[in-house]
Amino acid sequence: MGILSNGRPLNWSEIQSVKTIFKNHALNDLILILNKHKKTHNDAFLWSDEIEYSLIRFNHENKRVQLCSKADEILKRFQQLNNDKTISELSQIIFHVEDCNFVIEGIPSKPYHSHPNNYYYVQSNMILSISKVLLLFLIDNF
Repeated sequence: MGILSNGRPLNWSEIQSVKTIFKNHALNDLILILNKHKKTHNDAFLWSDEIEYSLIRFNHENKRVQLCSKADEILKRFQQLNNDKTISELSQIIFHVEDCNFVIEGIPSKPYHSHPNNYYYVQSNMILSISKVLLLFLIDNF
């Protein structure tokens, strides 16, 4: 999504108060793009989603939260699993490093197309992506 170069990140309560506005803006942008290009023929309309994961470790005993700066190790492990075909659905999601070593990003391996059925894949791919990250953390104890 990029580096925040102007302003500051919102805290949780600030996000909660404006998340509906952001969702509406995103949907309106999608509708504008679709309407702008609806008369375009023989030119595939491709789009995608992304999830950025902040890698953190909870120490409940000491009531501490720490950044887990192991994005490189985690990405290598995902690559091993893909190569071994250990988790077959994993190949549907591509993970790569973001701007720092405590954030990774998951995106679908293939873009979505303009057919309305593709909109149904977004949530299932996001759930798949989240489950793979959680599973890797549980299995490999990162």
